[in-house]
Amino acid sequence: MDAPLQSTLAEKAYLAIRGKLGRGELRPGDRLVNRSLAAEIGVSFTPVREAINQLASEGLVEYVRGAGAYVRRIDRRQLEQLFDLRDCLEPFAARQAADHIDSEELREAHRLCTLFHALARELRDRPDQTADAAQWHRWIELEERFHGLVFHATRNPWVLKIAGELRLMALLFGPQRAGEGILTLSMAARTWREHMVLVRHLERGDGAGAQAWMAEHIAAARRHLLAWYDHQLHANDPTNR
Repeated sequence: MDAPLQSTLAEKAYLAIRGKLGRGELRPGDRLVNRSLAAEIGVSFTPVREAINQLASEGLVEYVRGAGAYVRRIDRRQLEQLFDLRDCLEPFAARQAADHIDSEELREAHRLCTLFHALARELRDRPDQTADAAQWHRWIELEERFHGLVFHATRNPWVLKIAGELRLMALLFGPQRAGEGILTLSMAARTWREHMVLVRHLERGDGAGAQAWMAEHIAAARRHLLAWYDHQLHANDPTNR
């Protein structure tokens, strides 16, 4: 793993490119053109190169010999492997968080649940009760912040580091699913209710309950994402046309 970015300009470039990944402006298979990115971000070539190296160390970018840097593509087997690791790590993290979470973190968890609820109420008022792209990206951001809080509450820097790297890979999938009707009122409302259940486990210091909740949450995410992946694969297969 490369050392964390130290240069302010390199960090600016890193955050800008990660933002493009999160918004779907850069998708799996896209080539990262250093000079174009440098001009767009407003920095020189070197900070962009450092940022791309950092993204490569995190698994979001891959280098192809003689061709340059590309946004990583992940096949179904690799996706299942990522979920295998999440299934081992994140329920453990939830159990540890129940032992160590403090009052300030619990207040933040409640605040994030309030934001989940507010988003669900927004969808209730839409004609089709389905999120637009901006709402979808907000939902993804809330998920990242909520789970990041759980990891931080473990007080275990190794858990925080490894879990954070695994969840980074969601950046390669979230934007592609925007606008496909994936986030509905019922899904948003269920997310809010389920996250409140976890918060109550954490408040009570119920490690077993928190661990069981997270295991089911990861299992559901696996089912939904693999089903979406298989649907995309089928839709893009020319023999099905």
